Amino acid sequence: MPDLQNLKRVDLSDLHQPAQIANRIHRALSQVEGPVPAVRIARALDISQVRLDKFDGFEGMLLTDRRRSDGVILANTCRGDRRARFTVAHELGHFLMERHVPSDEAGFRCTAGDMQETREMQRHFRQEKEANRFAIELLAPGAAFKACANLAPDLEHVRKLSTRLDLSKEATARRYRELHEAQVAMVFHRNGLVRYVDRSDGFPPPSVKKDTTLPASVLTGVSSGSLSELEIADPKDWFDGPPMAELSMQTLYQKKGYGITMLILEEDDPDDAGPEDTYNRYSRFG
Repeated sequence: MPDLQNLKRVDLSDLHQPAQIANRIHRALSQVEGPVPAVRIARALDISQVRLDKFDGFEGMLLTDRRRSDGVILANTCRGDRRARFTVAHELGHFLMERHVPSDEAGFRCTAGDMQETREMQRHFRQEKEANRFAIELLAPGAAFKACANLAPDLEHVRKLSTRLDLSKEATARRYRELHEAQVAMVFHRNGLVRYVDRSDGFPPPSVKKDTTLPASVLTGVSSGSLSELEIADPKDWFDGPPMAELSMQTLYQKKGYGITMLILEEDDPDDAGPEDTYNRYSRFG
């Protein structure tokens, strides 16, 4: 269990970026082998109470004053303990980022929709995005992914890291994609329909969109916990235009019809004299 004696809120007061704050916390904790102790960290940083319970109407709440002398965090457990841990970290992010303005006099109130929001045009949505970024940086530190970030992509890594970090497979898969060196896209789906796609910057946009049917090559009705073999995929299933590069896929099946399909795009051969990059070779046919 990590020693929190070196963790002082005053040491974070000069920081404003989510990743910087999370990194400073991890330096104070040294290496954390298992799940990051979000509740203990919150209490060490002047959160006087963390209440995990079933609530109606909100995902999480931070009760504090504008001076942030201390705070109370409420986290809804209706969507599971892992989601509640993320909520605790999210609300702690609001507490530590002193430029965040409370939603009312009582503090911060965050709905499930707020915590999924990615728009940046308004202050409220920017604050929610920053709190989400802090939460993932805290609960899924880059050091935990270092050993597999340059290995061949494999959803088995995601499955193991999810257990080790006590983090949802969805959040773990997004972080894995973010930190991996390969060109990867994660297709999140349920009952044969696409929910959304999270892809590397250089990965071309797939033709599948939200609420569209998955290609038949992704099986449905497979038992929860099953992991398919990594296999060659037909690019025509995923992109408009003729196949121009090798594509592989692998699927992790979850409960209640949820699943994650990982698409891996082969890197260009450095000996290939062709001037175009992979993105342009696909997007020109769109």
